[in-house]
Amino acid sequence: MRGIQNLQAILRMYDRYQHPSSERTGMTAGNAVTSKLNVPFRYGLAIAFVGAALLLSYLLRGSFGNPTWFFFPAAVMASTWFGGMAPGWLAVVLSTLAVQYFFVPPVGSLTITSNDVPFFAAF
Repeated sequence: MRGIQNLQAILRMYDRYQHPSSERTGMTAGNAVTSKLNVPFRYGLAIAFVGAALLLSYLLRGSFGNPTWFFFPAAVMASTWFGGMAPGWLAVVLSTLAVQYFFVPPVGSLTITSNDVPFFAAF
């Protein structure tokens, strides 16, 4: 339980760094949606958006070929919009790992060959 409280405190400190208060900057920080959600929920949203993108991409890969170019960037954008910059980066990392593991040959492996580098640079 203490570990979870420490993690939440670290995430709150990082969030304050990413979204400074309007008193110090004279500007409002973040969008209205982000400021109303607590930190663990925003990271959970990022994980859920990437999970939904993985599920949709996996289910529709036979019908549409390779739909990962649409669903995963949409998950990253939604995570960043609703959760902020740090959950957005978490979505980028999780999306990259999911695409590498489930869709890039050899499927079921996280190895990256020299032929995969341009793909991931574009992704």
